[in-house]
This record gives sequence, C-alpha cells and structure tokens, in this order.
Amino acid sequence: MSYPPETAGAIMTKEFIVLRSTDTAADVIDHLRKEGPDAETIYYLYVVDEQKKLVGVVSLRDLITAPSDQTIETIMSTRVVSVLVGEDQEDVAKLIKKYDFLAAPVVTEQGTLVGIVTVDDIIDVLEEETEEDFGEMAAARGSMDTNISAFTAARKRAPWIIMLMFLGLITAEVIGQFEETLEAVILLSVFIPLIMDSAGNTGTQALAVVVRGLAVGTVDRSTVGKMLKREFGTGIMLGIMCAVTLLIVIPFLYGSFVLAGIVGVSLLLTLSVATMVGATIPLIINKLKIDPAVASGPFITTLNDILGLFIYFSIATALLQYLPQ
Repeated sequence: MSYPPETAGAIMTKEFIVLRSTDTAADVIDHLRKEGPDAETIYYLYVVDEQKKLVGVVSLRDLITAPSDQTIETIMSTRVVSVLVGEDQEDVAKLIKKYDFLAAPVVTEQGTLVGIVTVDDIIDVLEEETEEDFGEMAAARGSMDTNISAFTAARKRAPWIIMLMFLGLITAEVIGQFEETLEAVILLSVFIPLIMDSAGNTGTQALAVVVRGLAVGTVDRSTVGKMLKREFGTGIMLGIMCAVTLLIVIPFLYGSFVLAGIVGVSLLLTLSVATMVGATIPLIINKLKIDPAVASGPFITTLNDILGLFIYFSIATALLQYLPQ
C-alpha cells in the first residue's frame, strides 16, 4: 500500500524465497521444505548478494536435477529479467506474457529485490485493464460495475454523453447546410442512416484493431506505417464491395443509376476516410501519453458521421441536376 496504485510495487507479493550464491542445492531443498509452504511460488528462486541486490535466478527444475553438493552460484542464471517497483502494472503484464513467466522479480532503482509479481496477479491486472478499456471504448468508464446505483452510473457517463450531444449538433448543422439539396431531392434523406451507420461501424472496427495492437504491443513505431496502409486498403475494399452492391440494388428499388452512383461513391470515400480516422486518432492519443481507449467508439462514430454526411451531400449537390426531382 506504500506504492502508487497500478504499479508493480502495489501488486507484488513479499512472500518469496531468496538464496545466497554460496548455498548448496541440498541446503536449498532442505530450506524449501521448511519455507516453501508459506511462499507465493517456488518455481523461481532468486539469488541476492550481501546488499540484497538481485544477482541471479534458479528454476526449480535446475535445482532438483543438480548434484546435491553443487553451489547455487554454478546453477543460477545471471541474466535475470526484472521490473522496477514503480513500473506500470500493464507493462509488467506485457513482460510476463512476452517471456511466458510464472513470476517476475521486482527491484528498486538500485537493484534491490523487494518482491515478486506472479502470473495470478497478472490475470487480475489483465481483467482490470480489459474492463477499463471496454469502459473507455463504450464511453462508460467507471460505470461497468452492475452493483453501483443508477445515479452513480449516470453521473459517470454524463460527461461523454453531453460532449457527444454537442458533436451531434455539428452533425445536424452539416445536414442543415445542405437543406436546399434535400428539398430538391427528398429521396437523398433515405440514405442518411446508411451513410452514418456504415461510417461509424467501419471506424469503430479500425479503432478496436489499433487499440488491441497497442495493448498487446504489436503496433509500434516500426509497424505503424504498415498497419495504417493495411487499414486504408481495408476501407477501400469494403467501400468497393458496398458500392457495387448499391449500384445493383438502388436502381432496382428507386430506378436511378445516378442516385446509385452518388450513394456508392459517397460510401466508398466515407469508408476509406472512416478507417483512417478510426486508426489514427488512438495513435495520436497514445503519442500524447493518454490511454488510447479514450478514443471511444461513440466519439469515433460521431466524428465519422460528420465526415460521411459532408462527403455524401457534397457529391449529391455537385450532381443535383442529374438527379430525378
């Protein structure tokens, strides 16, 4: 409790086995029989020097298979992967996942061993971080617990909802700017939900891909260009598939190839832009040292709604004379 929340020091346990490099394998096994039942784990045994600085690690397998008179100094590995006591718990989880550890030693800036973080602690961390990310992406952070009251849940969700409401006013303003186009061809209003929903859904998909990549470490400086290129290509391919479908369906339902072309091209451009918006915003937020999950689904959806409607009505206005009045 003396360490900051969500750090290695806050989640570590101090119930672990330490060894001296001069101990023999037989001495350590005898020691384990006495102290092992009270330790959090004995799969890894950590070796410290006279100043309690971490100098090595011995696995239980190596200890059991070593000759009884062999010293720990000859058995231990000096290449020890450790975490600093103030390191973020999510980074500790990534390290344990990367190396498939059952536990990781926690040291101070001076290298003194102060505790260990076990894999069962990390499972709790991953559950907590996943719940937090889901809350961020759904604009419901802090209100995921079903045991809190309706008032508390509403209070925690209200800031996002109010902000999204103001963004919704921008959406309404975009539609208002093209009022004359709508009055001339009222049929254009039929496709507004299609444009908005498709843009929002595509952007949210790209957001989920990037946030997950940042969380598990597959998206970094060396791979971000490739990832953005792939997402842009994905948006174009999705747009083409949707546009082709609309070019077949709309003339059959509404008898206008021009209308089908306007909606199809608008959707192609919208989905291409929406995937890039969904992919780049969490990257920018992460660069600012903010949790990328705060680029929530509702926020991305509303932003893409605005862009999608602007693209749609701009194309429709430019081709208004060719549309059936």
